[in-house]
Amino acid sequence: MKGQSFYHAHFDGSIGEYGPIFFKNLILTILTLGIYSAWAATENRKYFLSHLEIASRRYFYLGTGFELFIGRLKALGFILIVVLGYVLLFITFPNLLDDIFFIVGLSLYVVFFALFPVAIVGMLKYRLSRTSWNNIRLNFTGDWREFLPIYVNGALLTLLTLGFYAPFFTVRVYNYLIGQSRVGNKRYSFDGEGKELLLVFLKGLGLTLLTLGVYYFWFLADYYSYLINHTAIDRSRYHFKATGLNFLTLIVPNVLIFLITFGLGTPIIFVQSMKFFSKHLYLEASFDPQTMKQAQVDTVNATGEGLHSILAANL
Repeated sequence: MKGQSFYHAHFDGSIGEYGPIFFKNLILTILTLGIYSAWAATENRKYFLSHLEIASRRYFYLGTGFELFIGRLKALGFILIVVLGYVLLFITFPNLLDDIFFIVGLSLYVVFFALFPVAIVGMLKYRLSRTSWNNIRLNFTGDWREFLPIYVNGALLTLLTLGFYAPFFTVRVYNYLIGQSRVGNKRYSFDGEGKELLLVFLKGLGLTLLTLGVYYFWFLADYYSYLINHTAIDRSRYHFKATGLNFLTLIVPNVLIFLITFGLGTPIIFVQSMKFFSKHLYLEASFDPQTMKQAQVDTVNATGEGLHSILAANL
């Protein structure tokens, strides 16, 4: 990295600005029995992205709370139809409950498990299509039918190997999801390898156990650095320079703030975390933002995002 030039990420949000937004969203979400959460999520994304920039080019979020609310309703309706289908099956054929209850129950689990990769792809299609950088819209070109076998095979192999396949699974997921992401005419890419990430995992596991958990912060630094340092846009790499000590001084105070304030200090935690990641994030200056041009953006609704919210199918 010596002699290289970099663009530095920068987050200029503040607790004084975000605090009122957070508590307004919290109160309205409680008063509306969760309905306002769609608008709250949208407001959060708009705030944090509009205060984030790389190469002096700012991000913006263009989604609306209403479209997210409708997407959640559609996703909830779909899930209710699936569940009601199984309920009607048992009502119509009550003997099934005794004969093949295990098989039918397992099939329901398989259906919901298969929805996870569908939800992840739908979420990325929606969120990226509503995000812009330097006034250029992002786009996700992946397809759930391509991602489904990657996700299912990886999850099963991780289970069968008692977790040892997880680094290979992570790399395959990131390779596909990042590789299908675009900003205008520029393509993102990921070139990590499972065996390299496995060494990061094994080193982190061994030293975390030996140090009674203390090394975990250094594992986080190695893990995030590996994933980010192997991510590029138009062949220009991102770099993440945080150390284990940096993570320790972020996480420990954040946990204390959350506990002491009974969760009311959450705005402080969110803002501090965003400042932390942007402070340590860089993009090689070989990337020229001036060459970005708007390309076609897939028009998608928020149903996949809604499904993602309900299933909590987080990466």
